[in-house]
Amino acid sequence: HINLSTMSVVPVSGVYPKSLAIAIILIVEIICNGLFDAYSSLDAPIKQPGAFALIGVQYGMQLLVMLALFLLVWKTFLFRYGLLGILSKCLRPFLIVAPLNLGIGLAERIYRLTWIMTKNNATLSYDMWADGAYNVLFWLQKLASILYYIIVLDTVFDLAQPKYYKSDAWIDI
Repeated sequence: HINLSTMSVVPVSGVYPKSLAIAIILIVEIICNGLFDAYSSLDAPIKQPGAFALIGVQYGMQLLVMLALFLLVWKTFLFRYGLLGILSKCLRPFLIVAPLNLGIGLAERIYRLTWIMTKNNATLSYDMWADGAYNVLFWLQKLASILYYIIVLDTVFDLAQPKYYKSDAWIDI
């Protein structure tokens, strides 16, 4: 006989504040993502330190999102009782898109900043946008970011459901 009342994990009151924190972190990251393009303008190369700071803040926010998601996962019934296979299926979209977004984003940022630091002429902004490789990286980064934001929010909303903190949905008797 299994006593399910001792096996359930009561939903933690910290789930909703953590979800709100992730949403706020995403808003900051979205702002940094948009500001980077304006702030690292090729017409103002003096602003390069600010562009590096925006990159640092943006990717720092991504690390905070990963940490906050881990803290949400930490309290789930699935994590506490070692049902990591089921949990990984629930988190699979995030586990695929997060590194993809990070890689494409860093590639685009590095390409752009390298271009800014190595070129010095009046037609610089036109030259960069004429570069097909940069255009592909730029649009891939924007699309990957949108997909990342959607999947993070979907994962957070999913993990906020009480079923992840109770045994009823996961144990068949």
